[in-house]
Amino acid sequence: KEAIVRRQGVYAPAAFRQVRRETLQLAEQALDLVQLDSWRQRMQQQNSLLLDGRLDRRTWEKKRDAIVKADRKEVSDRERLTALATAGVIVAGGAAVSAGAAACVGGA
Repeated sequence: KEAIVRRQGVYAPAAFRQVRRETLQLAEQALDLVQLDSWRQRMQQQNSLLLDGRLDRRTWEKKRDAIVKADRKEVSDRERLTALATAGVIVAGGAAVSAGAAACVGGA
């Protein structure tokens, strides 16, 4: 109680500023982990909630991890589809078909 009244230790203004700096650094680092704009926007929303004090750090970390995981999966999927397209495979309706088979189907 005395520490609160005297604003000492963890209740000192400097301690609050330090926590705020650490939180800002975490939020910036989290944005660096995300590549795609859609997931970056979601991360920014979560960061705002954290910085406003409307989201606790543990919950934010869980959401950050989920967003990073989803971003990496989407990036991986896009890279895979790009590689398939580059290799001459057409992806239509979720099914991959070789360019030759697609030509036969299209020409029939």
